[in-house]
Amino acid sequence: MEKFKTLKGTCSARLNIRRSQFISYVSPVSNLEEVRIFLKERVKKDATHNCYAYRILEKGNILEFSTDAGEPRGSAGLPILNVLRKRDLVNVVALVIRYFGGKKLGVRGLIDAYSKVVEMSLKECQEIIMVKMKKYTVFLKYEDMGKEMERISRYRILDMRYEKDGVEIVFLAKAQENLPGDFEEVYVPQFD
Repeated sequence: MEKFKTLKGTCSARLNIRRSQFISYVSPVSNLEEVRIFLKERVKKDATHNCYAYRILEKGNILEFSTDAGEPRGSAGLPILNVLRKRDLVNVVALVIRYFGGKKLGVRGLIDAYSKVVEMSLKECQEIIMVKMKKYTVFLKYEDMGKEMERISRYRILDMRYEKDGVEIVFLAKAQENLPGDFEEVYVPQFD
């Protein structure tokens, strides 16, 4: 995947329907460990339901998961996941905490409530495009810096560390470019 859309930060929203409270959080995540941390920090043990879904880029594929967490099958987790799919968001987790208000909403009512509160959260968030880049680390001797810096300066320089014999430079190149040396594939916010 050359690029994908994700969120810049964590956002939330609240929705009350027939005395039931729905509290939604959406957040960018990079891997399953970040999903676990996000959920551990936000899941409420006193809530009636903690339903969530995520979409994560893992080894070039999108990994999806959702859970109804005790709600009727297909009435919570899948609607949350479908909002993320509809918005084409990747590396995002969405959690909806429900406190039951005493009146049943029915499956259709639950689907609408879970979908709506996640949409409300997403309206508060800024979306960003992440693009695949190659991250290179090169070491230049001081006597070679002039000619080599002219070539490297065309790229996005992330870091320069001055050492006794030369300079270590970390820079990004477009994924399509084939420069000599070892590189690491990374995703970074799109820049012009």
